[in-house]
Amino acid sequence: MKVYIVDIETRKGDNNGTLGPFTTFEKAQAAVKEYCDWIDDIETYTDEFDSDFSKGEIYTEEETITILEREIQ
Repeated sequence: MKVYIVDIETRKGDNNGTLGPFTTFEKAQAAVKEYCDWIDDIETYTDEFDSDFSKGEIYTEEETITILEREIQ
């Protein structure tokens, strides 16, 4: 069964963590949007840092957020 995990790494390493598991990529994206509630429009904001929200790769000044697909049994 495939699940999606949100991996969060901060630049300082003081607030690293994970969210999930989620059953769909879209649910993981929704969790990222909720986590990043300080970003008004995450899709356009992340363009500045060569991110791609549709692929689950979000880079900001302070954080790297990646949606990872994992197989569990």
